[in-house]
Amino acid sequence: MTRKITHICSGTCSRQIDIEIDQDTIRSVAFTGGCHGNTQGIAALVCGMQVREVIARLEGICLLYTSPS
Repeated sequence: MTRKITHICSGTCSRQIDIEIDQDTIRSVAFTGGCHGNTQGIAALVCGMQVREVIARLEGICLLYTSPS
């Protein structure tokens, strides 16, 4: 069964993350806003990974938005 999750971001460059999960595997990730290269890279790296593995790898990483100087 495929689930689609939309996460509204706060305090980061990205405004929204759309995730498609099939059982416990991430099938697709799309970011709205943020640095295009970074978001494309993250999306490509997590596709095909188990949800719990992605959480374990990324948990605790601080992604606070600061204005460019």
